[in-house]
Amino acid sequence: MQKEIGILNCPSLKMYADFLSRRGFTVSYFQDRPPATSSLLLFCKDHLSDASVLTAGEKFIGPKLILNENIPEAWINATRLTLPLLPLELENKILQLLEETPKVHSTHRILVVEDDVTIAMTLVRTFQEGGFEVRVCRGFAELASAMQLKPELIVMDLNLPGVSGEKLGEMLRKQKIPVVIFSSEKEERLAEAKKKIGAAAVFPKETPQRDLMEWIRNYLERSA
Repeated sequence: MQKEIGILNCPSLKMYADFLSRRGFTVSYFQDRPPATSSLLLFCKDHLSDASVLTAGEKFIGPKLILNENIPEAWINATRLTLPLLPLELENKILQLLEETPKVHSTHRILVVEDDVTIAMTLVRTFQEGGFEVRVCRGFAELASAMQLKPELIVMDLNLPGVSGEKLGEMLRKQKIPVVIFSSEKEERLAEAKKKIGAAAVFPKETPQRDLMEWIRNYLERSA
């Protein structure tokens, strides 16, 4: 389980907070008093002139990350990160500082059908950390090649180039490979797609990816 990350309540950090939440981290916002359960704090330069924020950083002895600003003199165990900074780069730094070593379980093979490169990359990382063998394809045009992996399960978006997820799912249904829908579509479309495809489950994209991974692991192990 990931440790808690305290993030200064600032609009410039929201993108990173949302990303970390989707990746399965526990994220807590703070203004002048970080949660006592925080393992690491994230600051932006916009509020480092506030006396209360400076005091909070000085008293917190755990690791601190500061975006695009010099480290205050009284702070220890702090690291400056320069912009631009990809959310995935921030996650890598957090894992490095917290010395997180992912637990590797027995390998399962899955195929991710997703045309959004960022989402595809984070899904691959999440599942590989969990010991899965993963292949990605962006849609119907790449499906035949990707199926050479002989996946045990397919994670699929609905909005895909060329052929929609619903139509692609109907094709896959004939091969009796379980499909999990992972999409940001509205509930009505998700419910209809699940019924049409015969999907094993539906998860909105707001679902933390580690939760998705563990559900799929349990599903495959129950089905073995």
